[in-house]
Amino acid sequence: MSNTTSLGLRLRRTVNTLALICSGLALFACGGGGSSKTTAPPSAVRLSLLAGGMGGSGNLDGTAGAARFGQPLAVAVDSRGNAYVADAEFHVVRKVAPDGSVSDFAGQRGFSGYTDGVGTAALLANPGHIAVDGDDNLYVSEVDQLPGIVRKITPSGVVSQMPIPGGLMTVDKVGTVYSASDQQISRWRPDGTMSVLAGAFHEPGNADGTGTQARFEWPAAIAVDALGNVYVADRNLDDHETCRCQAWEVYGSSIRKVSPDGVVTTLAGIRGLRGHVDGAGSTARFMAIRGLAIDRDGQLLVADAGDHSIRRVSADGVVSTVVGRPGLPGRTDGSAIDAQFNAPVGVTAATDGSVYVTEVNNFTLRRIATDGTVSTVAGLAPDTGSADGRGAEARFNRPLGIAGDAAGNVFVADTGNHTIRKVTPEGVTTTVAGRAGQAGLVDGPVAQALFNTPTSVAVDVDGNLYMADHDNQRVRRIGRDGMVTTLFDFKALTAFGGGNPVLSLPLSLALARDGALLVADHGQNRIHRIAPGGAIGTLAGHILSPVFREGAHDGVGQGATFAGPLGLAVGSDGLVYVADVTAVRKISPDLAVSTFVGGDYGYVDALGIAARFNGVAGVAVDASGSVLVADRGNRLVRKVTPTATVTTLVGTPGQWGVRLGATRASLGDVMAVAIVPQGVVVLSENSVLVFAP
Repeated sequence: MSNTTSLGLRLRRTVNTLALICSGLALFACGGGGSSKTTAPPSAVRLSLLAGGMGGSGNLDGTAGAARFGQPLAVAVDSRGNAYVADAEFHVVRKVAPDGSVSDFAGQRGFSGYTDGVGTAALLANPGHIAVDGDDNLYVSEVDQLPGIVRKITPSGVVSQMPIPGGLMTVDKVGTVYSASDQQISRWRPDGTMSVLAGAFHEPGNADGTGTQARFEWPAAIAVDALGNVYVADRNLDDHETCRCQAWEVYGSSIRKVSPDGVVTTLAGIRGLRGHVDGAGSTARFMAIRGLAIDRDGQLLVADAGDHSIRRVSADGVVSTVVGRPGLPGRTDGSAIDAQFNAPVGVTAATDGSVYVTEVNNFTLRRIATDGTVSTVAGLAPDTGSADGRGAEARFNRPLGIAGDAAGNVFVADTGNHTIRKVTPEGVTTTVAGRAGQAGLVDGPVAQALFNTPTSVAVDVDGNLYMADHDNQRVRRIGRDGMVTTLFDFKALTAFGGGNPVLSLPLSLALARDGALLVADHGQNRIHRIAPGGAIGTLAGHILSPVFREGAHDGVGQGATFAGPLGLAVGSDGLVYVADVTAVRKISPDLAVSTFVGGDYGYVDALGIAARFNGVAGVAVDASGSVLVADRGNRLVRKVTPTATVTTLVGTPGQWGVRLGATRASLGDVMAVAIVPQGVVVLSENSVLVFAP
């Protein structure tokens, strides 16, 4: 696993710990109570890019790079050149026309189910496999290899259920469906009759042979050619059980061939041995096969997600690399030599000989022309990096915190890069401290200082910066003199809750009116106060123990509990506001903790606790005393008046992905919000955005 992947997983676990992501991640899909489908008018403010890129995941319709995908796992192309993408994240099949325009073809965004209907009136469940027959009918099944069903979608969008278990499947030109259910390969004729082609249900193994005498370990991908030969990417079952993979992460390391009469042979690769080796038969190696397809010449195409390449296997088992740079993930279009992919998982061939590929890490649909040239058809890959520059030239790596000063400068805790960045009002980004890609713990001059996953930044009236150095468990100070010092080491606060050690993990910071620094400790679910002289105490919250109830409960000081404090802000009246999973909590000067707004998952603009949020990641307070809320899961910025009325300020409900402008502007994951003289600054994905309310 690469360092970048490892860091991304750790950051995701940080957010998961705070319960900001519930099952599905889709809008309106999370929730326990209250209405979850209240709508609001589209954004009426102009959203502009201050710095960074706008690529990444989402569900936006549009053409080419204006469109966004959530989890594009598979692709099929009909005879008219339309590509259909199974987007498991939103339970929809997206249609990509030859001109690159993307729209929903079947299923309802964010709603999972098995309801038949026409187009977006139907419900699909995590579509992860898709194939097309000779009449342009689509066949779709869910990514999970669990009890489910195969759905058939006509060219006009009519969705109906088939009497075929869901999971891994493909289809031939006459509508015969081939499925791999655990260790058994079955063939389902158009008249509904089923026969076992090879393997035995729930009897894993790696034996070649005929029919039920053959054994498969764990099929990860399947394809069928014009002669009825079935190709299966098979995985070592032991690897599957130990990796704790998601269903779509089941990859194959060898390719098995099943003849029409059920004779199973191993065509290329070998059980359990991974790598990138072109060659014949058992000398070849694959890293992690996720997709198979048959090209126009009848040869087998392989999406090797683990090696970021597309491979080809000839009829006699000779493996060659078609395109991609093995071991070097990227997003580059161009010639077969220069092009790069990032986890290609779906592959299919069009009638004109071109090949279409979906990428789960780039969130894009790519096309390989017959001469090997690669182009991006739709979607826009994440714009991660560490480059300084003006506006869109700058790059960030999953930043989590921002703060502004009186001059309009924005300071960014660039979490994935382990750096603190500065963005001027003109959009010029520079690196203040830390070294991109180098995690560590070094105090001293900014040119030498090292940080480890900074998650928040605050700035005082004198221009000194304070940052939560999350993985170092410290709060650090970057003085105007250019020196970095440790303000407090939170390792000293490791305590016990319920008899178990509980680490103190500083996540977010805010400055109080008296110069004290407030710290949201998501490890112990407490709010700490560091006095100007350095003394520390607990402002509110308590480490959970058998005598305390879990979750968010109002109370006074340490008599209150938090569910997962993320963001902090202090009003001019001294009130402290805490972003606490699905609610904004309020701490009064006498330390009384109360729930200001929210309290459950969903999306509702309403008064007080009747409002619903889908993961509150950050808060800020404006001059009027209104609280601005970064509603991460709903991809919105919400406004809460002093009288607790919640409205949607910017973003379009149901839309996910950064889209600029004043008409239906939309956001990606909203991680933080801050107020500067020129307006409101939003941290969304890898973008620093600005708007004037």
